[in-house]
Amino acid sequence: MLSELASFIERKPKVVVAIIIFITLIFASFIPSLKMGTSTKDFVPDNEMVRASDRINEYFGEDEEPVMIILYGKDVVSVDSIKAEYNIGKKLKEISGTEGVVGVANFVSAICGMEYQKDMEECSDDEIRNAYNDLMNPVSAVTSYDAEDSKYDFADITGFEMKACKKSVEIVFHVKNLAIPKFSSVEWYVSFKNKVDPAKLNLSYIISCRTAPPQWELGGGMKNIEAIKNFKEEKAEAFIWVGKDGKYMDFPLNASIAIDENEIYMNISREELSKYGIAPSFGNASLPAKLYDMEAGSRVAVPFPFSMNSGILYWIIKLMENSFIENLIMRFQQNFSFEMVEKLLEKKEAISLNDFNNAWRNMDSVNIEQQLLIRQPVMDDLRNSALMFLSSENGEAKATLMIAQINGSLDTNSLKQVSRKIVSVLEREAQKYGFKVEVTGSSVISYQIDDLTNKSNKIIIPSIFIAIILILFINFRRVSYVIISLLGLSLAIVWLFGTMALIGIKFNTLAIALVPLLMGLGVDYSVHIFHNYLHEIGNGKSVREAMILSIKEIGLALILATITTAVSFLSFLSASIPSVRDFGILAAIGIAYTFIIAITFEAALRYLLDRGKEIEAKKSESRFSAGKIMERLSDLLCKNPLKVVAVVSIITILMGAAAINVKTSFSLEEFMPKDSEAIKAMEKLPKYFPSAGEDQEYILLEGNVASVEALKGIKKTMENIGDDVYVAKLPDGRVKADSIYSIMQDAIKENESLKEKFNVGNDGIPGSNEDVISFYNYLYENEKFSQRVKSVLHRNDGKYDATVIRIYTKLTHLENSNEVMRRLYEDLKGDVSNYGNAKATITGSMVLIYTITKSLTKSQLSSTIVCIIIAAIVIIIAYRKPLLGLLTMIPVVISSIWIMGTIYIAGYTLNVMTVMITSLTIGLGITYAIHVVERFRLVADKTGDVLHAVEEAIENTGQAVMMAAITTVAGFIVLIFSPMPPEQQFGFLTATTIIYSFLTTILMIPPLLLLWGKWRKKRKGYIISP
Repeated sequence: MLSELASFIERKPKVVVAIIIFITLIFASFIPSLKMGTSTKDFVPDNEMVRASDRINEYFGEDEEPVMIILYGKDVVSVDSIKAEYNIGKKLKEISGTEGVVGVANFVSAICGMEYQKDMEECSDDEIRNAYNDLMNPVSAVTSYDAEDSKYDFADITGFEMKACKKSVEIVFHVKNLAIPKFSSVEWYVSFKNKVDPAKLNLSYIISCRTAPPQWELGGGMKNIEAIKNFKEEKAEAFIWVGKDGKYMDFPLNASIAIDENEIYMNISREELSKYGIAPSFGNASLPAKLYDMEAGSRVAVPFPFSMNSGILYWIIKLMENSFIENLIMRFQQNFSFEMVEKLLEKKEAISLNDFNNAWRNMDSVNIEQQLLIRQPVMDDLRNSALMFLSSENGEAKATLMIAQINGSLDTNSLKQVSRKIVSVLEREAQKYGFKVEVTGSSVISYQIDDLTNKSNKIIIPSIFIAIILILFINFRRVSYVIISLLGLSLAIVWLFGTMALIGIKFNTLAIALVPLLMGLGVDYSVHIFHNYLHEIGNGKSVREAMILSIKEIGLALILATITTAVSFLSFLSASIPSVRDFGILAAIGIAYTFIIAITFEAALRYLLDRGKEIEAKKSESRFSAGKIMERLSDLLCKNPLKVVAVVSIITILMGAAAINVKTSFSLEEFMPKDSEAIKAMEKLPKYFPSAGEDQEYILLEGNVASVEALKGIKKTMENIGDDVYVAKLPDGRVKADSIYSIMQDAIKENESLKEKFNVGNDGIPGSNEDVISFYNYLYENEKFSQRVKSVLHRNDGKYDATVIRIYTKLTHLENSNEVMRRLYEDLKGDVSNYGNAKATITGSMVLIYTITKSLTKSQLSSTIVCIIIAAIVIIIAYRKPLLGLLTMIPVVISSIWIMGTIYIAGYTLNVMTVMITSLTIGLGITYAIHVVERFRLVADKTGDVLHAVEEAIENTGQAVMMAAITTVAGFIVLIFSPMPPEQQFGFLTATTIIYSFLTTILMIPPLLLLWGKWRKKRKGYIISP
């Protein structure tokens, strides 16, 4: 085949060149459609965890992509800073693709909406300040003490306390001497107004504890005398007065009252107060109460209280109908009507003058300067959330966190574009308001990696060309040889990029390594062909004869080198990471392209230029020329073969000891330089905002999740998560996690009646599967909980077939040591419980990274073993001599051990780029061994002289191998100037690999060939063939 090819090139070189150029134009036409970009998905393995993660997105929708924003300032919680943060958030929301922005300003704005019924931007500075204080530093208890200033001891208020508890309001009156009058009603009261007044009613309230003797009923006759006669002790009752414009009406309150010596204690349920507009609930919404203009005091009714019979009361009621009182009551008690009062009269039968506010005379009063906040549970949640977004230093808030949420359904490129716009807006707005800003997040890092990739390409590709040009010129000392080699390389790159576009593989960060790889190997092929061509011309051959011999003799070595190198790269197909598999495919294709172009296009073009000319091979007489160096090395190796083998073996043992300690790692952030602002910000997040982690791990349950057993399992898992080391905690100490069980408990907390409605036991779980389904249905359709429920519970055709437990971690992708991720994964495995007929799968960002690092080790080991085995088989088949084939593999095995030891010594880890290094060592290094062995075979077969064959392999082919190694090293060493650390490592390690491969080939192959050749000749009588 090679003879026919050589003959065709000799006869029709122009046709060969034209065909190659035509094919190049076809490939070039596809390049504009080549997709570029890097994302985490490029590096995740294809396993059940990844598929489970995909199903989570399918069931519950794509998680929004967070962009983490850190704002620094002198005081980030001042009114001006909160307003600035709010305005920045508004600007970010205007960016298409941004779903929302969360920060302290949002929580303050929510409080403004509750307390003032308006957006924060409509509030005054004082209102914003008050809203922030109510959010972060709420006053849930007020106290006031007063001097003895009343001449009536029973009415002298010496102190007052009022406290808003979780389910009730406690009131304590301290009285100088609690001796209650026998003939007059007394009230100890607290009056106030409520700032949270959505209806703008401007109501006034009085809550009182009343003691009253028997009342004289008009028309009661002797019954009044009997009542007084039987009077023994006062009766204490609670009332609430609701007034507007000075008109009041009192209502009895269901309250617990205790009178002990000189203290009156009242405990009123918040549910009772909510009926009158104090911290009310409206369906799924609830409002706090902000009590102000407060006064505590005592008062007595006018002397000789009397009551009216029900006949008179009916007349009064008719007068009051349609008045403000009925409208007022109707607002807070929708089932109220004056007909209800008429029914109540059947029990009360009388209304006292005590029921008219003007009938009371104040005895003592205490002004209360403080304002009392009666919080709703949602405010506690808001406070916990706000605390997650603040970082304090020496008690001062120096940094605050904002999170911009990008639509998770956007494709990778759109995510990057939105992130870029967000960063641009932030830089402008932060400068406007005097903030220092740092931005991070996966999408931010991704687009910055793309920027660095482009920057890297602008540095690397020209640098590789320059380095190779210099080395080729030094080697050949003819410009035409340099131009032809570079032209062939350029064509191979065009072919490969066109192929990438054609088969749909995008150009990501990993693909950058293909350029130096092709250029290094492509130059190898050029060097070997042209070096042999010049060698034959130096031996007196014509241009035609030299080119034909070079193609025939070097061609076989190049075919073997191409096959074994391609096989080594195709071993990446055993990797579980798609981008590594793609790299292997592309590298194998690229190597084939460089071989085809080198042996056809470059050979034909060289022949066209030299045909008909007298060519002289220039030889260097320098003592330090490649030829002289190889001659001296040949003498050394041939005289001391065993010593050389022994020294190399000792080095290999030491390197092997280091190699077994190499660790694995993976994160997208590894592709960024350590001085990157995005990386610095990412590193600060766990330190400054430990509870604000957005990285989620998941326990996905699939199957019958609407069962008591499934809920019990989820409950157990939620309890187990509590002691996990790397799970994030809320500021109040609770685990930051969410599940359908958590939502059910929150719903019950807000509405205790749900326990009875759905037969919920003390463990928070419904009694039967039917109850579970009913509860799920209620939550799924409930306006308040629906969105949250749908993020953890999946319903398909009326059946609940999947649910997820969302667990937030306090790690970032930067904290990716094997031990940390192993501990997290093992903790989550331990958290898994029995879920009945539902199947559990653990997945999530950190879990996936852990599986990636495990798969990297597995990938590296499997690809290396596969590569060595297949390469050995190919060579053994080609040589038809097993021992010679295995001998050829020795240098690459030694080089692989050396480079793994170097990875450990240099402090590197196996990441998504360096994991390929052993297969690269085999693929690149074996070409050197093949060329040396092939030259030995040719000479030994022709001459039958083992020593001469070894010397010729070292002195002649050794020069070509050394120049090929130097050019390949130059191609890869340029990568150390890349701004991306993994590429720097990859460049350094690959260059080192080439050096190791060259050294082991030159140091090990000749002594072993010498020993093998002598043994073979002694045993068979010939070396290669009889």
